[in-house]
Amino acid sequence: MEFEDILQQVGGYGRFQRNLTLFFLIPVSCALPCFWMNFIFMVSVPEHWCHVPELSNLTMAQQRMLISPPNDPSCTMYNMNYSRVLDLESFIATSNFSDVITPCVSGYEYDKTNYDKTATTKFFEHLINEYLSVIAVLGKEPDTPKYPGVV
Repeated sequence: MEFEDILQQVGGYGRFQRNLTLFFLIPVSCALPCFWMNFIFMVSVPEHWCHVPELSNLTMAQQRMLISPPNDPSCTMYNMNYSRVLDLESFIATSNFSDVITPCVSGYEYDKTNYDKTATTKFFEHLINEYLSVIAVLGKEPDTPKYPGVV
């Protein structure tokens, strides 16, 4: 016995099947990608470095080279007077790149190659709490058996 035979015995493709398709299946199939894309924007942390207002007219590569120390390029910066960087001769003569490394003071700059905005760039300004997005995703896991399409 085929599915088509059973469908014919119960009345074929009628008003119930049409309403089920129009009012349930089509809206759900349009909404589910939004739920799944949420994870991508929530967990994704783009490349970032400290924001230094004095260097905002330089390119992204130049900023990263001057600001970020090699051992922790994301959340720390050299403790120096960045307004002197634009005067290159005096900067090279007086700078010591082994100065104290400090946490970011003026926020962060994000690489916008892949994403313009994510939840991280919008809400988690201080990336010391970067682990919060992972905890949020793990917090949804207990409800997955109850609501697999929504969670």
